[in-house]
Amino acid sequence: MKKVSFLAILAMFGQLALAQEVNTWRIGLQLGMHGNESKFVGGSANANARFNHDSYGSGAINLIGRYDLNNHWKIETGFGFSSIGFKSSLSENYSFLTPSSRFTTIESHIGTFEIPLMVSYKFDPNCKNWKWFVSGGFASVFVGSATKGEDKFQANDGPTTVVYLGSTTKSSQSSYLHLRFAAGREKVYQSGRIFSWAFIWNAGFASMAMNTVTYTIDSQTYQHEFSNNGNYFGFRLAYHLKPMNNPSAKAISTASAK
Repeated sequence: MKKVSFLAILAMFGQLALAQEVNTWRIGLQLGMHGNESKFVGGSANANARFNHDSYGSGAINLIGRYDLNNHWKIETGFGFSSIGFKSSLSENYSFLTPSSRFTTIESHIGTFEIPLMVSYKFDPNCKNWKWFVSGGFASVFVGSATKGEDKFQANDGPTTVVYLGSTTKSSQSSYLHLRFAAGREKVYQSGRIFSWAFIWNAGFASMAMNTVTYTIDSQTYQHEFSNNGNYFGFRLAYHLKPMNNPSAKAISTASAK
């Protein structure tokens, strides 16, 4: 009798878990970070050995609407905020006691607004209800019109008009269609909530912002131009609330009736 009851309980929870991923809507919040890359497109092709141009680190926040068609397929959309940017620096002499003085760095960024649409395939879960998933889709990314500039001057005994390291970033108001892929793992809890993590890759096909960097070393001035298409590779964490149509209650009611 105990064995039959135990099997019945397992069947009930199995049915509940299945119901939580069939024709269900959820709202979730996604947080993440990524390294945004830009590429050289003009100006002097020769750079001083002290000059560095690096990926720009940015955060991201998205409100997600998720629809699970069944145990293997889901669709996600929503809206989110992030940024693209540029980062350049000059190497300096420094002390091991103050390693932060090793670089003179200049950064600039442009805010973005996005509406993604992703389709995912979910693999079968393991014994702890964790499952792998892979996603593919597109994102409409919007940027505004902006011009940002910053100049840094080398410290000396008197005033100077020579820019030691300067940066000007420009963008025009427009929208862009980006290609996006993701791969990660998620867990569906008995309450119906879902926690997931994923690596994400985003590819843009047109320039969203331009950056001009100017610097002067040993009385020689250099100027380089960089373009940013919004390309990045990053990491995301997401948390989804219980299903909006509450399939858990229906599954428990059905299982109890049987």
